[in-house]
Amino acid sequence: MIKIDVKKYDNFDEALKKFKAKVRKAKIIEDVNRKSHYISKSELRHRQKKKKTVKNIRLPSHG
Repeated sequence: MIKIDVKKYDNFDEALKKFKAKVRKAKIIEDVNRKSHYISKSELRHRQKKKKTVKNIRLPSHG
């Protein structure tokens, strides 16, 4: 659980910014979005395969 002591910061906006950064770093929002809908095993495999092919298509570096 992420906790932020608001008294430690000068104002609420600064504390909110720090809280959002910690949430982003912990990948909580991504996890909630991923778990919000059921994804079948075949769909998961399809997405992983698609992601893998996209990574391999990148252009070679200049060298």
